[in-house]
Amino acid sequence: MLFGLLVSEPSLVQLSNLSKPSYLQFLASAAIMEDIDVIVFTYSKVCWPDCTVSGLVFDCRKKAWKSGYTSFPDIIYDRATLDFRKKDKITAKYTTNRLIEEYHIPFLNSINFFDKWKTYEALFVHPNLHKFLPDTQLYIDTSDLAHFLCKYGIVYVKPCVGSNGRNVIQVKHWQNGRYLFRYREKGKNQQNLLTLEEFHNSFMKGRLAGKSLIVQQGINLETLNEKPFDMRVRVQKNGTGNWEIVGNWVRTAAPGSVVTNSSNGGSGDHFSKVFPTIYSKTVSRINTEIESLVYSACRRLEENFGGLGDLGFDIALDRAGKLWILEVNAKPTNVWHFDGSGANRFINPVSYAKYLWENMQKESTDGPKSSP
Repeated sequence: MLFGLLVSEPSLVQLSNLSKPSYLQFLASAAIMEDIDVIVFTYSKVCWPDCTVSGLVFDCRKKAWKSGYTSFPDIIYDRATLDFRKKDKITAKYTTNRLIEEYHIPFLNSINFFDKWKTYEALFVHPNLHKFLPDTQLYIDTSDLAHFLCKYGIVYVKPCVGSNGRNVIQVKHWQNGRYLFRYREKGKNQQNLLTLEEFHNSFMKGRLAGKSLIVQQGINLETLNEKPFDMRVRVQKNGTGNWEIVGNWVRTAAPGSVVTNSSNGGSGDHFSKVFPTIYSKTVSRINTEIESLVYSACRRLEENFGGLGDLGFDIALDRAGKLWILEVNAKPTNVWHFDGSGANRFINPVSYAKYLWENMQKESTDGPKSSP
């Protein structure tokens, strides 16, 4: 079996120059233990006429990456980020769709990203999930924002498609018909006092031009050391095709920031380290509820979007002790280092890929089932 790790160009360059182990190297090591070959490649390294990809393969003897090429992988794990130019995004979409639709190569996740509005719609119809979702609607004009501000006091404006907290804006009542808009721009916290019309005319014709947006209810987050926090829960399918939580990281925002992402200065610690010390009486209940919530959400998302194998959930805990699903990520970051079962986040993608491949081989051997 050939396992393909699809990455962005900067990641491939970085990997070839690494002097210390990386996430991709840990994945490669896990694959080698399963007697699986690995190639790390980018969208631009796909050769359609020859049905080959070129990139980096791991030399077990020298414990180093070297250039090489192979036939198309049997299974692909897409870890390429969206932080590239529009032209590259078009290439990425074309390449992914063609590999799936024309060559029938399975991806661990059948989609590259979750549209926040479509995700909300998919989860909201589930009878056991809608109560864990902040009230959300598409942003059409300022009346949508005015309605939510009147109802909740604090709201968030978010792009339907985006990651790492980019272009997330917190809005709350101020005075004299103005509102406080807080956001991150070029690595710095920014804030403006604007009317809703000024916001629309400025932002919708500027940094948010052409973007589909949602308006989301603000949650009164519980605090850790007087800082609001949320949780990133990483969940993957294992070698038996079942979902498994491989990490839960409690994240606090940088001073003055409206998001907790590490790329925006956020910091964090292990759930197992933080929660027992501050929620000793309720930690077991909270942990059980998180497990039930994310597993139910995973099943529902697969029903709606197709096969999935690696997800990151942003979960909030409010001051009344209620859990909320803020966002779902199809390419969760590997910045956070998990304890305990955290090693499984390297093993599971490989084991699940092998599980998929073996099932494909079995179906190919058995042939289509005949009707009775």
